[in-house]
Amino acid sequence: MTKELEIVYDHIKEKSNEIYSSHEVNNYKELFEYFIEVMGYGVNYRHKGDCDECCSIQIEDRLFIQAYCYENEEKAIKTLTIACEKNGIEWGILLHHKCIALINSNIDTGDVAYKNNKVVFNIKYSRPKEKAFLKYFTYDNLIRKRNTCFFRDIIIYRNTQYSSGEKSWNAYLSGLRRFFDYIVDQYGAYEKDIYSRIKLSDLEDYIKKAGKVKSDKTVKNYFFYIKDFMIKTTKNDQFSCGAGTLCNMLKEETDKYAPCTVDIYKEKEKLKKLLRTVRKRKNASRNEILLLLILSFGMERSTLCKLQWKMSFRENSSGMMEILINDNWYVLPTALANRLKAAEKEKIQGANYVLGTRVTMCKKQLPEESISTILNTISDYDSSEEFYKRITVGTVRKNLLFYLLDQHYDLLSIMQMLEINPVNLSNYIDKNMIKSNNWHFKQEINKNVIHPMEQYINDIV
Repeated sequence: MTKELEIVYDHIKEKSNEIYSSHEVNNYKELFEYFIEVMGYGVNYRHKGDCDECCSIQIEDRLFIQAYCYENEEKAIKTLTIACEKNGIEWGILLHHKCIALINSNIDTGDVAYKNNKVVFNIKYSRPKEKAFLKYFTYDNLIRKRNTCFFRDIIIYRNTQYSSGEKSWNAYLSGLRRFFDYIVDQYGAYEKDIYSRIKLSDLEDYIKKAGKVKSDKTVKNYFFYIKDFMIKTTKNDQFSCGAGTLCNMLKEETDKYAPCTVDIYKEKEKLKKLLRTVRKRKNASRNEILLLLILSFGMERSTLCKLQWKMSFRENSSGMMEILINDNWYVLPTALANRLKAAEKEKIQGANYVLGTRVTMCKKQLPEESISTILNTISDYDSSEEFYKRITVGTVRKNLLFYLLDQHYDLLSIMQMLEINPVNLSNYIDKNMIKSNNWHFKQEINKNVIHPMEQYINDIV
């Protein structure tokens, strides 16, 4: 994000909040004039009228800019969408005290809730990492070069053609946005034949420049996010190949990281040191519980976010605390159970969720990306220790599977506890691992007597 747009973002955020606090809708006129000037729209606009809760202007016959004093931004976005549809205006920008949003009234909607809106961007002030996309609100990108249409097309794809389910959509959305942000820099403008011109080598170059590719799995994720969109959007046959083609193209990059593989569970002393550091930092209780849940159960981010005190935990007939995973109840390691009990006693009124931030206050479900943000924060506690950066949900899940196999637990019961879909098992176990099989199962995981990580978790805590 350029320094100029950073200033624009901060100014709109500050002024929108001031106007909301004063409930003086007329004060938005000054903000409108500031916005259209700095975003390159010039001064030619039509005033479209005011009411007690909103005011609006129209630029050419293609854009409404509206401002609302509604407390709920969803209501404001819906009102803007209806106004654009009624007046035959394609684009709408919302200036609100909680967000800056962009809608396109020509987007078709789907049947399920998360596909039933026309929002291209909703840059919430509580999640400022998305503010880099403010550049797509400018006259240059929205009207002249039409680069914002790439991101409109992503929402059209979600609403009408995407089929992988709501749980995976945020990963697809993030991957598609980053890639097309790169494409804008490479191609300069959105044109009718733009998708037929995009090549697999563009994705290869993007991944290299992103500098985050460390394994074939990462490459495959990038590939599948982009491939599904491209196949359903264009007749371009560049993406009709398999993921292995792109993996081979990037083999030199992924090979650089092969020696860096770390088995987290073999580093007890480093984990002990990390937990000691966590206890001295901000959000100590939450962060320690998060780490212990991941290390004990290899929980996915979605499962962690959904944990609720009343729904996810119970005490069994032996007085041991249990957790509900994949329709099964599992006894918790004692050290983790003790920390959860202490946290439950200290929770504020109305806090139903186990994990939260200062935004959700454990009263609302945590967004999945917040788990990664928390883990990134923890990894920065000691920037000189590369090991801490390896503690991600994906790495822990894979390491835990093999740790439990080494303890002679049955593969199927491990898959059940880790909620591994059989179709995804190849993401954990490849052909080489099968050839060098040294695992001979002796026992299934006993869900109700003792957790298989009981001794390990006690040792590091």
